[in-house]
Amino acid sequence: MSENIQLIWKKIEHLRRMRGYLDYSLEQTLPLMPIGDWRQLTPAQHETLAAFRVRFSEFQEHLGKIMRAIAREEEQSTEPFSFVLVYPKKLS
Repeated sequence: MSENIQLIWKKIEHLRRMRGYLDYSLEQTLPLMPIGDWRQLTPAQHETLAAFRVRFSEFQEHLGKIMRAIAREEEQSTEPFSFVLVYPKKLS
């Protein structure tokens, strides 16, 4: 197994742990939904929402890194996600 593939597997294991934390944060935020008035939230509820946001953001970032590593292993070119987002504008 190549060094790059070993690194990919380590990243996947890390993602699995992160997913568990993300699932926990989601369970904590669901009782707050829907939020009718943000001013009525307690500091603890704001903290719960912030934890979910941070964990989701980190999960998304690490997922992107794994996808790039896999693409490199498959000898495919990679583009930043911002390129993907602006691509439809280039077509019009």
